[in-house]
Amino acid sequence: MPQNNLNKMHNGRQFEKVEGLAPYDLFEMANLSPTRTGIGGVVIYCGRADDDGQHSPYRIKVSVGKAWGASRKVFSIGTEDKIKGHWFAVQGSEYRNEADAPADLLNRVRKFIDLNQALLKEWVEYDGLEDASERFVPRVKPITG
Repeated sequence: MPQNNLNKMHNGRQFEKVEGLAPYDLFEMANLSPTRTGIGGVVIYCGRADDDGQHSPYRIKVSVGKAWGASRKVFSIGTEDKIKGHWFAVQGSEYRNEADAPADLLNRVRKFIDLNQALLKEWVEYDGLEDASERFVPRVKPITG
């Protein structure tokens, strides 16, 4: 097998890369709208990516006002264990540290994590491919209040 088609592992399963992408890469993220999360003005991205250990998969990305990549107001926040609720900077963001992000927004995101923690963990650890989003997104609980 050519070097650029090396197999990729996820949760103990092996997938062959196709033209530089593993099949798993196509199903690695769910985008949650304000309607799904109950948090107005933001899109939350729940990733499952195996990025060779650069980041914990137990985190979500939050983009304020626009889609990820289009907004400069973005951050990442942990969802599990030691990093739960921990704020992480994203390169290029206007939010250089936690104090730059609106406190109310951070509180609402942490409330969303508390409400959906088991589901967020299941999303990261689910080893299926084709129906991953269909299994996950409808079960997300929006925050209220």
